[in-house]
Amino acid sequence: MKSKILAEAWVCRAMDRGLKAGIFRVGRLIGRKSDGVFQINPETNAYRLVKGILELGQMPEEFYRMLLEVTPVDQCARAVCSLMGQPGGAWYIVNPDEVSLGALLEDAGR
Repeated sequence: MKSKILAEAWVCRAMDRGLKAGIFRVGRLIGRKSDGVFQINPETNAYRLVKGILELGQMPEEFYRMLLEVTPVDQCARAVCSLMGQPGGAWYIVNPDEVSLGALLEDAGR
């Protein structure tokens, strides 16, 4: 977290001196909306939680109702591309519609 804050501060200072740049903060990325395909190493991200629960075959009931923000990677990429060239700033690229962990697990189990 500290390195992200420091990096953003460097970028902001450079923008103040005329650098054309932007800061994009992305949410929890999941597979493409178009076909569900994701990265080749999903064990390095939020899919670890889903995989672990699926492998265990059980989870606490309150986890089932827990809401998560998940953003399809293709929609995130489109948003970033559409913001490129805009005056410098910081943008949060997240899905405003949260999904329950239970629903996410049901989709992943298909």
